[in-house]
Amino acid sequence: MLSLKVTRSLGCFLSLTLGAAQVGAQASSPGAATAPTNAAPSAPLADTLTGEAKDSYEAGKLLYGDGDYAGAELKFQRAYELSHDPRLLWNMLVAEKNLRRYAHVEELIHRYLDTGGAALTEADRAEAQSLLDAIGPFIASVTLNANQPDARVLVDDVEAGRTPLSKPLRVDMGPRKLRVVKPGFKEFALTQTFSGGTTTAVDAVLVPEVHEGRLRVSAGPVDAIRVDQRLLGFGEWEGKLPSGPHAVEVSADGKETWRSDSLVTDDQLTTVLVSLQDKPKAGPAGVPTWVWIAGGSLLAAGLGTGAYFLFRPEDKGPPAPTPGSLGTVELPFGR
Repeated sequence: MLSLKVTRSLGCFLSLTLGAAQVGAQASSPGAATAPTNAAPSAPLADTLTGEAKDSYEAGKLLYGDGDYAGAELKFQRAYELSHDPRLLWNMLVAEKNLRRYAHVEELIHRYLDTGGAALTEADRAEAQSLLDAIGPFIASVTLNANQPDARVLVDDVEAGRTPLSKPLRVDMGPRKLRVVKPGFKEFALTQTFSGGTTTAVDAVLVPEVHEGRLRVSAGPVDAIRVDQRLLGFGEWEGKLPSGPHAVEVSADGKETWRSDSLVTDDQLTTVLVSLQDKPKAGPAGVPTWVWIAGGSLLAAGLGTGAYFLFRPEDKGPPAPTPGSLGTVELPFGR
């Protein structure tokens, strides 16, 4: 069972007030920086911070009072980056608790202990450790093993490190999305519900990324199928090919050869349906039938014309005049 002092501290912590008995001066303001009990008194942050650090701190308090905890933490974090005052870690911690991100609260407590130095007494450290123990049931531990080094590990799309990880991941209980990403490999993704206070092992197997798809060619039962000039089968063929265009040819005796380029895309199936057409039949002496038919028509037409001139009756023209004279014609005088 927790001691009275730790119980009181935990109650203040979970109620987000971080009262004076636990965190020292400035607890009356929810955004104020605080320090654990028994820490040496120090000047308020409002008096010690200057410039942009002070402006960020004051903006963080306003955002916190307005219920914008994510914005408040960003401002407190900026003030910490500029001043490196560990008391600001407690401001960040309070905002994270309101966002129910217990794993990050745990991380901030560890950072506080690591950077507090001589300003923290043994009692302070014991109290911080008690808080860590208290939030433990809300956090799961995940041992992630990956088969590739230097891969990015993301928890809920936030980077948590690179493989191999030096220690287990600490994630909030509930459904979490884990991703392991490395260029040249397919992404490993897992969504799993984790129980607080438990340890889980996850093996992330990264598979090399291959740019390929599938091509299916369907033709007549005896039609030969060639892809990129390679004979692959008859009638129907399906297989994997590198992504990109591929020359497809389908042929058969007595049929017109079909040729075309088909595009294969990553992880997709491209289907090609082919129905070959009969070749035109050949006439005498290898002359195509269409030529023979057309020539025959022309021949018949020529023959008809010749026959007309050959067999029509002879055109004798007008009859020739009869030799002789007209003579004299006498006309009577009156009637």
